[in-house]
Amino acid sequence: MLSRTFLLLNFLLLIWVNPAYALDVPKLTSPVVDLANAISATDKTKISASLVQFQKQYGPQLQVLIVPSLEGESIEGFSIKVVDKWQLGQKGKDDGVLLLVAIQDRQVRIEVGRGLEGDLPDALAGRIIRAGILPFFKQGQTSAGILVGLNMIAESIGGKLENIPQPRLRKTQRSKEGNLGFILFIIFFLIGPSLFGRRRRGGIGSALLSGLLLGGMMGSGRGGSGGFGGGGFSGGGGGGFSGGGASGSW
Repeated sequence: MLSRTFLLLNFLLLIWVNPAYALDVPKLTSPVVDLANAISATDKTKISASLVQFQKQYGPQLQVLIVPSLEGESIEGFSIKVVDKWQLGQKGKDDGVLLLVAIQDRQVRIEVGRGLEGDLPDALAGRIIRAGILPFFKQGQTSAGILVGLNMIAESIGGKLENIPQPRLRKTQRSKEGNLGFILFIIFFLIGPSLFGRRRRGGIGSALLSGLLLGGMMGSGRGGSGGFGGGGFSGGGGGGFSGGGASGSW
């Protein structure tokens, strides 16, 4: 009896010292699920409506999830857990993409459905994170970084996001890193395809480039997650994922 009590106490102590990862996958209620209140309600509504329109026009499903913290999980592990439950993209086409952001952990990941791994390979996903998303995140422009990343993802898979403002980096004393990001962006999206002959279903990104260089700046605006008024969102469609994508931190 004493030994059983001792084993039970040890087991409870082990659970207390090494708690199991308990970060649950939230419900898929909108194209932008913001549990961290990291972007404004206005930005969320605009981005959500644009993502719904993109899916209707081009087919692939782009999804954003923002969490306060990963609570000890790896971003890769949690990302797979999310797409396994949400099943983004169409069944059989597996054309979903998840953009996951963990605010407190300062980590971001692009998870790519099996059907889009040819158009959005790991190397390209990594470049989008480094050149497009992280320069804005490092300036505290959460909405802007997400928007730029989504734009680059959309153009990489042959589409374009409509009816949303195009952000630009703030001019600061530490803008060299941001400038490098733009240089990498220009090289890859404008010069890269002609040099390497990479097949792309969409354009070369000139419209996005113009927007980034000349458009208005979009702030991080922590105004609550807000509601989604765009209409037409129907959740995941049964798409599959196999771990393709890339991660980054700022």
